[in-house]
Amino acid sequence: QHFMRHHVDDDNAEISGNSSSDKEIRVGNLKSAVERFVVSRSFGVVFGLCLFIFLLSFKPSEPYLSQFLICNYNSQSSFCDTLLSSDQSSNIDTCNVDENPPCSFSSSSTDSGLCSPLPCQNVTSKSDCGNSDYSYCVFDTQSNQCKDDVCYKNFTADEVNNDIYVWSTYAYLPFLLFLGPYAELFSYRTAILVGISGRVVTRFLLLYGTTISTMQIMQVTYALGTAAEDVFSAYIYYVVSPSEYERVTSYVKTSALVASLLSGVLGDLLVVEGSVSVTVLMYISAMFVCAGFAVGLYVIAKRNPSAEGMLASVNNPLNSSKNSLLDSSQSDKVNSGRGDEEGDNIILGVGIAPQVKASEHPNTLTGWQRRRARIQAKLAVFALQLRFLWLALRCKPLLALLGLWIGGNAVFTTFYGYEVSIYDELNGSNSWNGSVLAAILLAGSAGAMLPAWISLLNRKKSSDVNGSQELDSTQSLIERNDLLSNQTATQERPSPTRPPLTQQSTDDAINANNSMDNDNLSDEVVCARVLGMCVLSSVCLVVYVLAWEVVASMCSLAGFFASWQFVNVVCLARLATQLKTAQLSVQAAEMDSQQQDPGFPSTVEAPEPPYSIAFVLIIALNVGVQVIFDSIIFSYLQLDLHSASWVLVWVFVSVCGAFAMACFGLFGLEIFGSGARCNRHNQ
Repeated sequence: QHFMRHHVDDDNAEISGNSSSDKEIRVGNLKSAVERFVVSRSFGVVFGLCLFIFLLSFKPSEPYLSQFLICNYNSQSSFCDTLLSSDQSSNIDTCNVDENPPCSFSSSSTDSGLCSPLPCQNVTSKSDCGNSDYSYCVFDTQSNQCKDDVCYKNFTADEVNNDIYVWSTYAYLPFLLFLGPYAELFSYRTAILVGISGRVVTRFLLLYGTTISTMQIMQVTYALGTAAEDVFSAYIYYVVSPSEYERVTSYVKTSALVASLLSGVLGDLLVVEGSVSVTVLMYISAMFVCAGFAVGLYVIAKRNPSAEGMLASVNNPLNSSKNSLLDSSQSDKVNSGRGDEEGDNIILGVGIAPQVKASEHPNTLTGWQRRRARIQAKLAVFALQLRFLWLALRCKPLLALLGLWIGGNAVFTTFYGYEVSIYDELNGSNSWNGSVLAAILLAGSAGAMLPAWISLLNRKKSSDVNGSQELDSTQSLIERNDLLSNQTATQERPSPTRPPLTQQSTDDAINANNSMDNDNLSDEVVCARVLGMCVLSSVCLVVYVLAWEVVASMCSLAGFFASWQFVNVVCLARLATQLKTAQLSVQAAEMDSQQQDPGFPSTVEAPEPPYSIAFVLIIALNVGVQVIFDSIIFSYLQLDLHSASWVLVWVFVSVCGAFAMACFGLFGLEIFGSGARCNRHNQ
C-alpha cells in the first residue's frame, strides 16, 4: 500500500500536465513496478507457506506406524489365550498348530495348562515364516531359519485398533470446531502454532511412551495437529491476493503431497533395503516436524494478515493507503487482544456497532470493562463475518460444488485411509507399500498442480492478447482515483476519511481486482471442468474395483487420486473466492448507507471473510458423512474390502451424478460449451 500510494500520487500529479502518450508510458512503468514488487513479496510468502507444510508432512515413519506400535507376538498370544478352557483335554485338541495355528499347548502345574504361539525356531516351513499366522517371525537368510521379529512397542493389534487409534477420531472434530472460531475471533497464529505443537508432542510420545494411556494422549495431540492443519488451509487465503487463490492452493497441496511422496520412498529404502530400525524413521519424522514448527514461528504472521491487505490493495488501486480503513497498528491491538487505551476502544465492523472515540472512554474504566468491550468488538466482527458466509452460501453453483466435495471427499478419504489394507489384500504383503503409496501421491501432486498450470497458461495467453486493454484499464483506474480525490477536496465539510462508496464504485473495485486476475472464470466453466474430472474419477474407480489386481487396481487408484485432487483444489479456491466477493458486496452496501463522523480519525474496515469458519463447516460435514459410511459399510454390514469398495464406488458415482444434474439445472446444455472465460461479477 505504501509503495502504491506514493507512486500513484506522484504520477497523478505529473500525468495531469503531460500528453496522452507520456501518460501511457508512465502508467505502463507504474504497472510493471507494482507487479515486480508484488511478485517478489508474494513469492516469499508462498514459499514460506509451502516450506511449512512440506516439513510437517515429511514423515517417513507414517506407513510403518502400525508396525511400530503392534507387537505381533503379543497379538498371537492374546489369540491363543482365548482357546483355553477349564478342560485340559479339550485344550489339547483346540490349542494346536493344525487346528488353530500358531498356537501350541504345553502342560503346566495349573489345571488348564498353557496355550502360546509356536516358537519361531520351530517353524520349519520357509513359506510359513512371516505369513499371517506366524507374523511374529521373520526369515533370516544368514541362518536359513525363522527368528523372532522385533517388537518396538508391546501392544496387541486389538489394543492399537480399538483402544488407541479411536482416540484421534473422537478428538479431531471437537478440536476442529474449537480452533476454527478461535482463529477468527482471536489469532490464527496462536491457533495454528498451538495445534502444530501437538504434532511435536505426538512425536515424542511415540518415541518414549510405553503405556496405553500415553498412546491415547498421543492420538489426541495428533488430532489437535490435524485440526490445526485444516485451519492453516484457511489461513493461506488471508496472506495472498484473491487472484492467487487457486494457484497458491495448488502449490500448498502439492507441497504436502510431494513431502509424503518423498518420505514414503525414503522410508522404504531405509527399512526394506537398508534394514534400518523403524525407530530411526521416528526420529527423522520428529526432526522434520520440529523444523516445521520452527518455520511456522517465522512464517505465520504475528498480526492478523487480514489487516495488511497488501496484495489485495495492489490489485485494487482504489484501495490506497489514504483510503485504508484500518492500519496495521490498530490491527495488532484488536486481533491480539492486547492494546493501550486507544486500541482497547476500537470497535471493528461496518454498520454493526457505533464508532467510539478514545476520548469517550476515560482511563477510569476497570479492567473487566475493557475486556468486555474487547469481547463485544470481537463478537461484532464475528457476526459480520458470518454474514459474509451466509451470502456466499447463497450462491447455487458454489453449493453444488461444496455438495460434491463433501460427498466425494468422504469416499476419497476412506480409500486413502484403507490404502494399506487394500494393497495388503491385493499383494499378499505390505512389502514396498510406501513406494506404491508414493506413486499414488505423485499422481495426486500432478492433479493438484494442474489448476495452477492451467491458470498460468491462461494468464500468459491473456497477457499477450489483452495487453493494450490492461493498460487502458489501469489508466482509467488512476483517473478514477484522481476524480475521487478531487471530490473529497471539494466537499463542504472536511473529512479525514474517504467519501462513502456507491455500488458503482464497488463494481469498479471488483473490476480493478479482476483486471489483474485474468483467471476469473465463469461458474459454467468451473463446473464444466469439475464435472469432467468427476467423470474421469468415476471411470478410474470402476476400473479399480473391476480389475481387483494389484497393478491395474493401484494404477486406477492413482488416477482417481490425481483427478480428485484437481477437484479438491478448485472447490476450496472457489469457496474462498466467493467469500471474498461476499465481503466486498457487504462492505459496499454498508459504506453506501453510512455517514462518516468527521471527528473520527479513520473509518473502520470490514473484516476479512471467515475462511476458517467456512472450512471448518464443510470439513465437519465431510467427517460426519465419512463416519456414516464407515459405520454402515464396515461396522453394520461388515463387508470385506472388495465389497466395500463396490459400495463406495457406487456412492461416488451417485454423488457425481447428482452434481451433473445440478449443473444441468443451473446452466442447461450450455455447460458443454463453456470454454471461454468471463467476468465473474457480471455473471
